[in-house]
Amino acid sequence: MAGPLKLITWNTCGIRDTADVQQKKEMICQWLNEQQASVAFLQETHIGINNVKHVEDIHGWKAFYSVHHPRSKGVAILIKNDLPFEYIKHDMDPTGSYIVLICKLYSKCFTLVNVYNHADEHKVLQCLSEYLYQTAKGVLIVAGDFNTVLNPDLDREYPTGNTEPLRPYLEDFISSLMLVDIWGQNNPYERDSFTRFPWKISKQQIKKTPGQKKTKRRGASRLDMVFMQRNELWLAESCEIPKVPRHNISDHHPVVLSLCLPKPNNTTTVLSNDPTACSSGIKNMVIEKRPYKRIPGEISEAEVLKALMSLVEYETPLGENVQTIKINKEQKSQELKELFNTMIRGGIPKGFTDSVKENGRYYFRAEYMILATILLRRMEKFLQPSFKSKPMKMSCKLFIIVSFRSTPKKIKRDYLRQALKSLKRIHPSPPRDFKILEKLLPSTGQYKELREGCPLTPTLLTMALKHLACALKNDLKESVVDVCHHRKCITIYMNTVQYHILNQNINKFQLQSGISLLPKVGQVWKRRRNSNS
Repeated sequence: MAGPLKLITWNTCGIRDTADVQQKKEMICQWLNEQQASVAFLQETHIGINNVKHVEDIHGWKAFYSVHHPRSKGVAILIKNDLPFEYIKHDMDPTGSYIVLICKLYSKCFTLVNVYNHADEHKVLQCLSEYLYQTAKGVLIVAGDFNTVLNPDLDREYPTGNTEPLRPYLEDFISSLMLVDIWGQNNPYERDSFTRFPWKISKQQIKKTPGQKKTKRRGASRLDMVFMQRNELWLAESCEIPKVPRHNISDHHPVVLSLCLPKPNNTTTVLSNDPTACSSGIKNMVIEKRPYKRIPGEISEAEVLKALMSLVEYETPLGENVQTIKINKEQKSQELKELFNTMIRGGIPKGFTDSVKENGRYYFRAEYMILATILLRRMEKFLQPSFKSKPMKMSCKLFIIVSFRSTPKKIKRDYLRQALKSLKRIHPSPPRDFKILEKLLPSTGQYKELREGCPLTPTLLTMALKHLACALKNDLKESVVDVCHHRKCITIYMNTVQYHILNQNINKFQLQSGISLLPKVGQVWKRRRNSNS
């Protein structure tokens, strides 16, 4: 199949008619059809046991839905009738918080997950991640309303610096399944594209009687998101937040993800000095033998198994596929543990780091992907965002967003080594010996290549930004500096007189790392005195 597959997620605040909105379901379907949607993820369907006819009988769509309560929660996945669709299985949360549909679209396997994470429920995403670890197949897409934001500075209209109660749970969910916020990654500089706009307050609500407090109004926010796994991002053609003209349908805007499934049998280019090494099995690889000596930081079988299960689908022309390894995962995880620890002590065998370029991206051995995933998980322990409240510098005149001018393809070896060594110790501290990581990356002169499709690439870019952010925190006094690893950018509240210091640090970073940055000045949004964001 070649062509776009359009998926739309939308919190519709119910699909049944209300006093304010007549023929609501018809209006929702009309908008989905105008957008040429193939799959729709709907949240807050408000379907109780006596209302199932409203979702069962949607003209032109196959519906998979949860039944919970006629006034709250509920999710549904709609599949267009004319779509080449093969049902495999589905499951749902009994409280109406999520539904998982495993199916084939255009003969390609997908696991479609629709989530409504209620503000009072903290265990939903943990249970869902454990389920997906064991059952997800093919391309994993998670969409929905998560009732929190990933970055309060960028995803809320009036950032307060307060903690987000659900954010740590969402961060753990994303990390466990190696997911990426598609819209956020594609739009590092956007600060005024939101999905939830609370209902406008009527004049009667605004009027106050003596002694009555004025009604508070919440600011807009980006609560609705679409996630995909890192190794499948190349399928995402675009991700947008369109404006719906009928504002009375819902207080949410939808998010539209367009996928482009490639034609099969595209030309493949093998990137290796020894083509025979790519086709040979992992067991045939020769590792320099050294006397056995236990060293700190050896890889555990638990790490291998967790990394293996997080790779939902990975087909490669180099050796075994992930699904094949999972068939006998207990034995394979033990074998891979021994292999990786031998590599830590003796070096990387010839052919292990080879890659194949197909459809514009790189493919690696399944074993390489597993080892790279283990290493990035260790690194991300040092890079995790802080969930503590931070002071808001409302007196600052500038808000700056610094991101990459273009997607980096390489990084200077010395800067990479310097950034790795500077990772601060944490407790409990994972091993900080990343010598093997450097060996996994191909060298070009004084640079290390950052190949698209390698799990390490996004994490290494976050680490580079983190290293720059540490320098900025030291040099920009009375400022607030933070790294948004989901958007691959640095956010800075600062005073105008310090802008030359920022430029000096950026120029130094570019010279030392070989990576170009682009700073953009944004608006310092003053929080309204009576707003509650």
